[in-house]
Amino acid sequence: MKVRTLLPLLLIASLTACSSSDDSDGGTTGTDTGTDTGTDTGTDTGNGTGGDNVDGGTSGVWFGNNGFGEAVVVIEPDNDIYSYSAGSGNYEAAFGSVGDAASRFIHRDSDNPAHGDSFTLVGDVPSAITTFDAGADSVTYNLAVTNDGQQLDNTGDAGSFSLTFAGSDDVSAISVADIAGTWVALTSFSEDDNLVLSMTISADGTVSGFTDYASGSIPDGVDGIPLTGSVEAAADSSLYLAIDYNWNDFDREGVLFFNRTSSQLVLNGFGAEGDANNFTALLTRQ
Repeated sequence: MKVRTLLPLLLIASLTACSSSDDSDGGTTGTDTGTDTGTDTGTDTGNGTGGDNVDGGTSGVWFGNNGFGEAVVVIEPDNDIYSYSAGSGNYEAAFGSVGDAASRFIHRDSDNPAHGDSFTLVGDVPSAITTFDAGADSVTYNLAVTNDGQQLDNTGDAGSFSLTFAGSDDVSAISVADIAGTWVALTSFSEDDNLVLSMTISADGTVSGFTDYASGSIPDGVDGIPLTGSVEAAADSSLYLAIDYNWNDFDREGVLFFNRTSSQLVLNGFGAEGDANNFTALLTRQ
């Protein structure tokens, strides 16, 4: 994962702070008064039964409660982890490798419910958040496959929890053809700062789009920040797609999968350097 130079645009500076009233680059403290503790211990609501982990390894898609909230964890064959967890008003994105320190980022519900079908796009490092104890900036996943390959147990500083290997009844199967078209995320990092992410995916996997300010109609993106990239099938699973993209002059990589509790698409992406390298969204088909 590598990163290029950040463009010095006002919109870019604002986006870097969009995921919290506390700027993830160490900026000024805002006025977010949320009290979520990030310790949702509810049971899984997806009623999934698990898939068939033929290889018996950690690679694939896993789901369940990880202590922060309801999680979908993608582990690639090279042991890279892309974790997405939905708590109560806050969301955790984590990226790393099995056995190594994984970076954590916290997102929150849109500040403007009328412009809020997605949580905030750019996650904050937990140490920048003052409204609640968001935990450590990084955690290490120590994972072991049990129960004949159907269960993934974690120990260590990421907490003790167990996830279930996902089948298509748990996380819907996905292909590039399935998601061809335009997807949009509407969010806000203050009552007056409404953001739009528009992402168009072609049948050949080409991705184009932008982020821009808007209220009401979707802008044309001329004055926004472009997003370009490509999507391809995963080598090990039909439940997620791999995506490489550039946004805000950062090269990023991540995964796409269908949300377990809606027909929305989850983009969970990460760049290699800097506090503002996380870019995660909940997208709705147009």
